[in-house]
Amino acid sequence: MVELLPATQDLVERYYGKRPLMSMRGIVAVEDGVPIGLGGLYRDQNRMIVFCEMKPAAKKYRRHILMAAKLVLALIREYDEVRAVASPDEPTAVRFLEHLGFRHEVENVYVMRSEQLCK
Repeated sequence: MVELLPATQDLVERYYGKRPLMSMRGIVAVEDGVPIGLGGLYRDQNRMIVFCEMKPAAKKYRRHILMAAKLVLALIREYDEVRAVASPDEPTAVRFLEHLGFRHEVENVYVMRSEQLCK
């Protein structure tokens, strides 16, 4: 069974195995007490970046991945613009970002502006 929980410092540290390099807001997918996925947003200079990281065990929970993405979208409503980078190592990244409403900007960078979100 997977739970989607708000990202706390403890859960994020358990996911990475160490203290994260930056402050973030997000959602953690936990299976049997073990963090297997993490998604959210962080500030990089003056930009807000949306991210998603998953351990192999998380990929079988497609419905939960979509649920977590929608929770992250709720977090980004207060920002004018957010960016995401489509990983070349994840074959479904571009399709998933576009499904969520991100628009291609340049190379593997995708952007979502506040007017694209239903408020």
